[in-house]
Amino acid sequence: MVLKEETGSVSASAHNQYLLSGLVVAQIALSLALLITAGLFLRTLKKASEADLGFDRTHVLLASVDLRTSGYLGSDARAFHRRLLAKLAQLPGVTSAALSDWVPLTLTRGSTNAFPEGYVAKLHESLEVRNTSVTAEYFQTMSIPIAEGREFTERDDENAPMVAIVDETMAHHFWPWQYAVGKRMRVYGNWVTVVGVERNSSHLRMNETPEPIVYLSYFQFAGPQAIFHLRTRGDPELSAPAVEGAVHEINRKLPV
Repeated sequence: MVLKEETGSVSASAHNQYLLSGLVVAQIALSLALLITAGLFLRTLKKASEADLGFDRTHVLLASVDLRTSGYLGSDARAFHRRLLAKLAQLPGVTSAALSDWVPLTLTRGSTNAFPEGYVAKLHESLEVRNTSVTAEYFQTMSIPIAEGREFTERDDENAPMVAIVDETMAHHFWPWQYAVGKRMRVYGNWVTVVGVERNSSHLRMNETPEPIVYLSYFQFAGPQAIFHLRTRGDPELSAPAVEGAVHEINRKLPV
């Protein structure tokens, strides 16, 4: 009887040892897999942080003001935006300020069909391009180089001829081996003239293939949102209270 019990005890102990050894091996394998995954993730994160986005996101503060709930429409909204932009540009530590209806890499996009004058579309070719509306100094604020032509100015307003800026991808696609500045296209039913070509930049994702985009003058094609972009000399967050104060100088009830 004692021998039988001892035999059973030895068998159970051996089984436990095998089970324990299996658990140790599984834990080591899982730990190695996690280490490898973490290493790959860190390498991907490092590449992403070093990726050339086509713009400089450092030292940029974003602020949005929703005028729709406060009764600002049409010319009143444009007057508010102009007044606030002037105030923001004069804030201490701010080097430039601009207004846009979109922020890159926010997984949102606006699009429209663009019909370049004289361009014959290929069979089943889509003429849909990304689009956004921006004010003067947007490209300066985002540090996006202008390859040809010029940036928007304050004169590109609702009383001036309609203008646009396209990226290099769009220029090369619709006007290959040509100077894109001066070309015309129909956007939202209106003829606009290309006054500048910007360097390609990322729109939705860091590693995306460049896609055509057309920038419209905000005061000619006001977008659904109003997002102020401020480039600062130091920490952008330090300018946040001053931005809120500038808004409340115009209208104390507006949330920022």
